[in-house]
Amino acid sequence: VRGSNNVPVWSHFANRAAVAVVQPAPFTINIVEPKAPIAQSGAKELKVVAEKRDGFDGRIAVRMLYDPPGLSSHEGSGIEPGKTEAVIPLTTAGNASVRDWKIIVVAEADVNGPVRTSSEFATLRLVTPYLAMTFPPATTEQGKSIDYAVAIMHQTPFEGAAKVELVGLPPGVTSTPQEITKDSAEVKFPLVVAPDARVGHHKQMYCQVTIIENEEPVMHTIGTGELRIEAPLPVNPTAQTPAAGGESS
Repeated sequence: VRGSNNVPVWSHFANRAAVAVVQPAPFTINIVEPKAPIAQSGAKELKVVAEKRDGFDGRIAVRMLYDPPGLSSHEGSGIEPGKTEAVIPLTTAGNASVRDWKIIVVAEADVNGPVRTSSEFATLRLVTPYLAMTFPPATTEQGKSIDYAVAIMHQTPFEGAAKVELVGLPPGVTSTPQEITKDSAEVKFPLVVAPDARVGHHKQMYCQVTIIENEEPVMHTIGTGELRIEAPLPVNPTAQTPAAGGESS
């Protein structure tokens, strides 16, 4: 036990470890090993499956034993009564450590007291993003729709079409998801700008890219872009339209 300044305040040394043999838990837990990786600045759902036995149907709380550097896992997941599986949401930072990680899920339930067990090891691949994007600054007016083009730099080829959504649009601005392939040099989003769209300099836009690999999604979060929305210039109420055949004074 260490105290302040990492000073040991209590220690115990032993050359033997105690091992107890107990009755098996009425459930086991297994990770469904991902067939596709998780990318930096990405997200993934880790599926776990339980086998319940001996009439047990209580809730089983599940969590990662540890998170690889740069990866965060949700700790409130559980397999509910009547169910046999759950997902643990995973997210990664842009600097998450790229490599194959051996992961374990811990499961705990109340069986006349807390009973804890774990899964076997599974492999989670953490990779660099498959693509990068360049977001240009754009300017428009309330009620004036525009096309917003984002350049694409490919880093890892992928098969098929990937879905791209522009997220973080300001209030009053909408768009539709687009598709890209490994040969796409840009993706163009039609921005529909309402007459009452919020005026200002908005810097929260980013793209969510979903690539399917081995029938599983590889999620990317890439950004950010800037959109300036201005109010239209006021109409001069004193301006006069010349009468037909005449001249204005």
